[in-house]
Amino acid sequence: MVLGIRLILTAALALGTVPAGAETLDEAVLPSGGPVILSDEDGQCVISHVGALYSVGLPSPCRFLRRGDTADATVEDYRDRGAVIVIGGPLAHPDDYGDVDWISPADDCSHMGRGVIVRGDKVLLSAPRIERLGFCAHIAPDEKYYYGLAHDD
Repeated sequence: MVLGIRLILTAALALGTVPAGAETLDEAVLPSGGPVILSDEDGQCVISHVGALYSVGLPSPCRFLRRGDTADATVEDYRDRGAVIVIGGPLAHPDDYGDVDWISPADDCSHMGRGVIVRGDKVLLSAPRIERLGFCAHIAPDEKYYYGLAHDD
């Protein structure tokens, strides 16, 4: 499985879906098997899918959210509504965790995030969201959050 994912990502990189000089930050594999690649280009997060490049509108570094330390990026699929991924923005300052007792700086949380909805070859972005420590790298929101992003139009 990992080898297959790496081959898909290698093929995507060979096809030029990541801008030259961009640093790949994260990858997500859609239910269809295609990759969505998150990169840093000049301090801004961009995603590429099927040869197209999309500005995320969040400063780098960014990452796709996951459910667990070793899990793949969380992707929820809603048939006709598309596959949904959530991006977390740059890490919050350690002092921002002050009075919160259920997460810590080790959870790699951000105050900024954005949903990515992939419908076939089209990529749609939700409005950027600001939520105090609401976008933690290994504590992805529950499925209802993804459902809301997929049906928010």
